[in-house]
Amino acid sequence: MSVIRNIPYNIQAEQLVLGSILVNDKVLNEMQSFLLTEHFYDPLHQKVYRTMLAVIDEGHAVTPVSLSSKLDSDDQFQKTGGFEFLGQLTSLAIAVIRPQDYAEIVYDLAMRRQLIDLGEDMLAQSYNSELENLRTKDIIENTEDKLFKLAMSGFVDRDFEGINQVANQSLKNIFKAYELRSTNQVTGISTGFFDLDEKLGGFQNSDLVILAARPGMGKTAFAVNLALTAAEIFRKKHEEDKQKMKTVGIFSLEMSGEQLVTRMISIKTSIDSLKLRSGLFKHEQHIQISNAATALSTEPMFIDDTPGITISAIRTRARKMYKKHNLGMIIIDYLQLIQTNSNAENRVLEVSEITKSLKILARELNIPVIALSQLSRAVDQRADKRPVLSDLRESGSIEQDADLVMFIFREGYYASISGHKETKTEEGQEGAPKSKLDRTEIIIAKHRHGPVGTVGLYYDLASSKFSNIFKF
Repeated sequence: MSVIRNIPYNIQAEQLVLGSILVNDKVLNEMQSFLLTEHFYDPLHQKVYRTMLAVIDEGHAVTPVSLSSKLDSDDQFQKTGGFEFLGQLTSLAIAVIRPQDYAEIVYDLAMRRQLIDLGEDMLAQSYNSELENLRTKDIIENTEDKLFKLAMSGFVDRDFEGINQVANQSLKNIFKAYELRSTNQVTGISTGFFDLDEKLGGFQNSDLVILAARPGMGKTAFAVNLALTAAEIFRKKHEEDKQKMKTVGIFSLEMSGEQLVTRMISIKTSIDSLKLRSGLFKHEQHIQISNAATALSTEPMFIDDTPGITISAIRTRARKMYKKHNLGMIIIDYLQLIQTNSNAENRVLEVSEITKSLKILARELNIPVIALSQLSRAVDQRADKRPVLSDLRESGSIEQDADLVMFIFREGYYASISGHKETKTEEGQEGAPKSKLDRTEIIIAKHRHGPVGTVGLYYDLASSKFSNIFKF
């Protein structure tokens, strides 16, 4: 037995909205921030509302006279009663106290109709076997993308703010930053490294951060260190109220989740990751390793190790994690392995599309997005192998879209592959490198909100652990 379902709409609510505008067109200022012409179900109501907006744009008052002068030539308007129809709308709405309540009803029903259309579109695509180029997961991702946009539309749209409102908010942020700095805290998500936090103020919400290096420099290891720090900060901040606890999301396109966690255990225990993988650690280290794994399991962190994931899938899964697990930061390893669904002519255009999408995602979710990137081989051909912005591989718009670009450079890497050895010297300070070859430079090449420069860190290659050192 088939069930007859009626399309959701409310003609009377639409008429009361239009009539309220005719009674007092100032209510239109508030309504038009979320109520669009297509939100009306009745075609004539759409025409009337569109004409109202046009009259206002021309600087005139919305009245039955001003509207009828524009609608007189419309057959549908004349068949419905013309000027008398507008009079009826006005009469209906005279007693309405809160017109916006009816506008919200019209908007809500329009959203329901869009949901129905979205569902029907998904069904049509799923049934159509001729769409050979459209994979099932593409249908799912496209549907989720449309659902998220629908959920975030309408009332979340921003409007102009008075300079006094913006100034007050800016003042609050400035004083908050001062208070944080005076207590040695940062305004964003701490990197875990003193000198780096001093320059960046931590990773800021809505920023796209590019972390680039040549293979072997430790960019994945550095990203894992950043993820552990952020997760620990999120956990400690809301340990007693887990509903508010933010999470770290890692998209690992190169390494499996197990490999990443092994690195994390190595960082927490300072045990050589090679020994962990090969089982060459000491018997008494079993408890240390188990305790590290137990501690890791409580961290607010999620790993997606899908190889060859598309940018649309990343957006979809990030949005889902944001709504379900209060996502606070994303790390992607790495940029050049992300796929696109477009038919771009070359990889440079594809990477440009990816970075634009990641920047939009960072702004949309208002969280930092850290994407790892490769550098071109041109770096290795120079005498000074420190990277510069032009070394970004398949750069396209990477530099343009990024708010922050950091490079990792280890002189010791090039010295080791050339066979150079250096006598180690104890520097007498905890965490200080025993050799210049152990030092790592984090080069801040672009910083939209602050200074560029170089920060020194110590990198223990065996355990993949980065730590603070004094400037050099």
